[in-house]
Amino acid sequence: RRSAEQSEARSKALHQRVDELLKQAAALEAQEQSKASEAARLAQENSGLQRDLAFLRSSLEAAQAASGQQAALVKEVADMRLSLAEARSDAKSAASKAQLLQTEKAAALKALEE
Repeated sequence: RRSAEQSEARSKALHQRVDELLKQAAALEAQEQSKASEAARLAQENSGLQRDLAFLRSSLEAAQAASGQQAALVKEVADMRLSLAEARSDAKSAASKAQLLQTEKAAALKALEE
């Protein structure tokens, strides 16, 4: 009888241990599924971030190209301003020379009339 009780106690203990292991296995499986879902979500997020990064790189390249063009335009405008200033100076000089020549011509004509 004692042997039967011992066997029954062992059997009960084994069943409890099996139940514990099954619960642990179920918990581990749930964790694994959760981690797999998280990995899939992170992969999708990474894909979106990679697209965003590619867009930002493209935008940066476009901005750098536009900046280079703008710098070239700024230099061109500066050159044009310098040319305009030189042209104004030349025009003033020419106007002064023309005025001087007209004054000299008038004086010469007056001298000839006398």
